[in-house]
Amino acid sequence: MIFRCLLTCLAMVFILSACDDLNDIHQKYLDEKPTAYLGIADSLKTYGGKGRVKLTWTNNADPRVVKTIIYWNDRESSVSKDFQRTMPGAQKDSIIIDLPEGTYTFEVVNLNEAGEYSLVQEIQGRSYGPVYEGSLRVRTISKITYIADTVRVKWNTWQNPTYMGTELYYKTLTGKDTTIFVINDDETTDLLSISAEDTIYITSLHRPLNVMDTLRSQTREYVLPEMPPTRIPLGRWNVVNAEGKRMEYDKNKVFLKDAVYNTTGSSIDKIISLVTIGNDSVFYIDRFGSFAAYTTPKEVQCMKMTVRYDNTITVEGYSYPGTNTGYTIHDSDVTSEISRYDPETNTIFLYTMRIITENHPTTPLDRTVFEEILRFKE
Repeated sequence: MIFRCLLTCLAMVFILSACDDLNDIHQKYLDEKPTAYLGIADSLKTYGGKGRVKLTWTNNADPRVVKTIIYWNDRESSVSKDFQRTMPGAQKDSIIIDLPEGTYTFEVVNLNEAGEYSLVQEIQGRSYGPVYEGSLRVRTISKITYIADTVRVKWNTWQNPTYMGTELYYKTLTGKDTTIFVINDDETTDLLSISAEDTIYITSLHRPLNVMDTLRSQTREYVLPEMPPTRIPLGRWNVVNAEGKRMEYDKNKVFLKDAVYNTTGSSIDKIISLVTIGNDSVFYIDRFGSFAAYTTPKEVQCMKMTVRYDNTITVEGYSYPGTNTGYTIHDSDVTSEISRYDPETNTIFLYTMRIITENHPTTPLDRTVFEEILRFKE
């Protein structure tokens, strides 16, 4: 009998304890606002930004929805957006929230006038800032060279799905701020009016998927190298022909005959004048081969000579619009040698060619080829 009474008491204690737990659970929901069958924030999406996140959603045709609340940080932070229906049926809505850099979990609910709320929609979003931008790559420079009075930047090729382009910033010689936008297809960029040993600044721009703002990499600095020395002494120089040879070819490059290089018997002097200096230095020459000298670079037989940084030389005829040369001047295409400059002996080796113009009545496209060794006069 006593044992049966003890069992009955224990059963009563268990039942009362279970009732207390149920009351606690019910009280939790009694303290919260009731859930109604309101239209939810449908098609919820997030778009990252620089120090901000944008949320977009669609409210269905439910006329009871008057407000949307967005929670984050375990509901310690929130923002509300009043909803005003301006059209029947589904209607889009959005909000931009300023947030420190980081990844966030958002809970989105709709409310009606009575304070009843819809089912919760959950989504993650990301705010971008200095930490992420510091990880972005910068397009790199392959080579910086000087061409006449221009600095040429050669870029390394780069394929990146987020890359939009690169900003190159520098100050000109007059102190003007200059920014050039370089697209991915650009292989080189020319900088004008900038001096050697100045600094250029490179920043690459990125737009990752589902990000509404353009993000910037860290800025990289490049100090321009010193301008290389000219390969030929500066100024205006007299050079004398040490050796010369003249040959005639037809339009098919078939050798016809050796011709007399110098009919006067005396040395043939030329004048070379520096025009521009850099990795490629440009000079004008007042003679082509052994033909008569001219006193102005506008004369038709003046020749332009470009000395490359590796001491190779290219030549071309130099004339102004309106002049009728009757021929054009080129590097020789029938000579195995390449025109060049030897800085140790201060000697120029030239292999040049004159081609008669195509409309010449008797010898169109015939070639006159000169092979010359020119030395600087003391």
